Amino acid sequence: MKKIKLLVWVVALAAAAAFGWVVGLIVLAVLVPQTLAYLLRLRLALAPETKCPRGHSLEQYGTYRCSCGRVRDSWIWQCPSPLCRRAAGWVRCPTCGIAVDNPVLVR
Repeated sequence: MKKIKLLVWVVALAAAAAFGWVVGLIVLAVLVPQTLAYLLRLRLALAPETKCPRGHSLEQYGTYRCSCGRVRDSWIWQCPSPLCRRAAGWVRCPTCGIAVDNPVLVR
């Protein structure tokens, strides 16, 4: 009887461990590609310049006006004001006026 109880416990423990591995692998299979995609988009957002859809160069660091009204020398995609800190979803290309999406927020 004790051997059967021990066997049941061992089988239950092995099943729980196997189930944990399966769930862990599924989570990794989903999270790793998402994280890599985010890091690639972040790399684009931190580059010195980006291109608009028509190919014009757009500097990502410089003097910009936020929607809160502040004009600061900073990164184009986030207001540096400690009161605002808004993230810009898009900016207008200074050459042609077309919208350039924030690479970090684009999915």
